[in-house]
Amino acid sequence: MSTLRVENGSFSYPAGTRVLDEVCYEVSKGELVAILGPNGAGKTTLLKCTMGLLGWQGGRSTLDGVDISTMSPRELFSSVAYVPQAKADTPNYYTEEMVLLGRGSRIGFFRQPTERDRTIAIECMGRLGIDYLVGKRCAEISGGELQMVLIARALAGEPEVIVLDEPESNLDFRNQLMVMETLSSLVRSGVACLFNTHFPAHALQYADKALMLGKNGRALFGRVSEAISKENIERVFGVRAVISEIQTEDCLVRDVVPISLV
Repeated sequence: MSTLRVENGSFSYPAGTRVLDEVCYEVSKGELVAILGPNGAGKTTLLKCTMGLLGWQGGRSTLDGVDISTMSPRELFSSVAYVPQAKADTPNYYTEEMVLLGRGSRIGFFRQPTERDRTIAIECMGRLGIDYLVGKRCAEISGGELQMVLIARALAGEPEVIVLDEPESNLDFRNQLMVMETLSSLVRSGVACLFNTHFPAHALQYADKALMLGKNGRALFGRVSEAISKENIERVFGVRAVISEIQTEDCLVRDVVPISLV
């Protein structure tokens, strides 16, 4: 089934400020779930807690009903892939080597990558339109290109669930669309996708469900058309906004336009 679920997740940093307060949500096979909230609301912290990279102080994360804190890293990461935000201090591998690291959970300890592993890595780069980066080092490419390489690395592991931390950040319009269309394609193939974003329009256009995370640690989760409402945007972001629909020649596009501060 491949369902990643958070049940009453709570987390505080040592200073004592409650970042997440009994958050509940889930993403299942064939679903795209977006997490939205203002800067400092704890979106990245939520993803790290969900993945077990930070420990919940209350509640738990489960994968198909199994508490992930009881799973070995190999068992967890053979099913779930995590894509962090691209950082300047990323190891200076060749791009294809970086993508090949995503095969780690499939290769196992003390084994060398096979030609099939290398082929899958190159195919994942081609799927994102970045096969032109083969032979270049990660330090030689732009931040946006590096973000695409990290997404390709996750795809190379053939995960059942993929979790992405702001995958469209630092990307131009074309590559933003490339990422979102790739996530949509993965969802259609049966993968469960979870991502946080600063773009409500991406959530409206592509996601099935959304979680709105406020700075008080509380969250609202539901169908995207219900969760991303004018009232909830005002409550969470502190802005008045208009949710509009634009009919193009090909499809109906939904957008969020901020109007004024509350």
